[in-house]
Amino acid sequence: LYLAEGHPSALVFDDSTAAAGMPGYYAPYFLKGPIIIKDSRDYADDAAELTNDTTCEWMHPLGEILTSVIDAGMSIRWLHEHDSVPWRMFEQLVKDDHGMYRWPAQSWLPLAFSLEAERLS
Repeated sequence: LYLAEGHPSALVFDDSTAAAGMPGYYAPYFLKGPIIIKDSRDYADDAAELTNDTTCEWMHPLGEILTSVIDAGMSIRWLHEHDSVPWRMFEQLVKDDHGMYRWPAQSWLPLAFSLEAERLS
């Protein structure tokens, strides 16, 4: 298994609650219920406006994700945290020379993680 995803600690923030040029608090890290989001913007295309603009998402803390992989009978080979993502997660992020988006000055919060796991024999 190879999994690459937005980091749950970054997903507690959002541009809709931004203040002082930084994303603001959005959702509790340990929220168990769904987060209903109505947003006509498209994360991959700034010029697009979505007609079907409601999504339903859930928070999954990093420990929950790792435990689920282990409970599925897999062994985690490695876990990496990243300071960049391939999409503009927050308006404040800037595109680097590799086409990834990162914090403009100093990395202060992981934006993504990746892990590799394999099924135990």
